Formats: sequence, C-alpha cells, structure tokens
Amino acid sequence: MYGSREAINESLLLSTFQTYNRMKINSFNHIKTITSLLILFFVVILSCEKSEKEEEIFQFIELNGEQFQFNNLSYFILMHDAASVKLREKELSLAVERGEIISFNPMYQNAFLVFGKKRITNPADYISNIYYNNKNEMMIILPDIIIFLKENQHIENVVTDYTNKLTLKEHDRSRKYIFNCHVNSSEEIIDIVNKISSKNSVDWCEPNILSNFHTQD
Repeated sequence: MYGSREAINESLLLSTFQTYNRMKINSFNHIKTITSLLILFFVVILSCEKSEKEEEIFQFIELNGEQFQFNNLSYFILMHDAASVKLREKELSLAVERGEIISFNPMYQNAFLVFGKKRITNPADYISNIYYNNKNEMMIILPDIIIFLKENQHIENVVTDYTNKLTLKEHDRSRKYIFNCHVNSSEEIIDIVNKISSKNSVDWCEPNILSNFHTQD
C-alpha cells in the first residue's frame, strides 16, 4: 500500500538531493552576500584612509634659496589684540567640540598653536604656517625681519618699497636693522625677505624664526 522499499528509498534519495541543492544554493547566496559586504566595508575603509591622507596637503616654499615644507593642518596664531585672547580660546574650544579642528595649545600670552584644517582667525591676526627644514625641525616665522646692510649703504633705499609694511624696531648704529612687519601671514614675510635679500645693497636678510618651541601646559 505504501509502495515498495526501493521506491521509498528512491523517493527519499531524491528529496534529500533536492534539499541538499537548496541548502547549497542558499549557503552560496549567503556567502556571496557576506563577501560583498566585506568587500564594500574594506572599500569604504580604504576610501576613508585615502581621503584622510589627501586632506593633508604638503607644500614647499623657498626662503633665501632653501626649501621649507609645510602642510595645511597646522598653524600658529599671533593675536595683536591681547584683550580678545580669552574669547579666541573659547572659539577654539568650540571648534574642537564641533570637529572643525583637532586640537590647540596656548603659546605665550597672546598666541596659539592649532592643529586642524579650518582657520579660526580674524583679519587682525598674524598667521604662520608650521615649517620644516631639511633636518625636519619645526619652525614658526614671526612678524619681524632682520636686515644686515653692506658697507656704506643706506637702509632708506632698501625699505622704500615697504614703508607701509615695515616699522623700525631696533638699530644699534651697526649695519643691522630689525623691523616689525605689518602683514597677516608668514607667506608675506617670506616674500618680503626674498625680495630684500636680492638687493645689491643688502648683505643678508632673514625673518625672526621661532624654533625648538614648546606649548604651555
């Protein structure tokens, strides 16, 4: 009534084979799905890493014939308005909370070292990139320059093109003159120094450079 043993065994074998095939197909699809997700995951991770690397852009600038490297993720702020230092510190703290910058550290009473792409500044600030020389030493260019004249030369002839940008800070009756620079960036300082250095009446000209610096705790 229920059929022969051979027919039952054949039916069971066919059913088992069909179930096995369905399991294989489902398992294969499951593996394909997991594999696709893993590939997508690693692509996203690699893309993020590439994006982060691409955000840090290194550039070179020449100062008196020497190459200096800097990037777009760190900078130095010197505030001329000391009364606004606390307000700027609060702005920087909020920028860290919002993820606009990575961190910042106070330097002196009116300066900050900032790590992050966004520039939290105002037009009255002086901004210097963080430069690296060929010894990989960090340097900040301050808004002062030093000019050393050749014999029997006059400083007036050297700075005549920069009367609105330079103010004499110090001169000790020698051939050395120190000027304050009324500019907003280290790039402008470097441009002035390179142009003054090229003058025939100038022995040498250099910016005031801060190196081996440390931040306040």
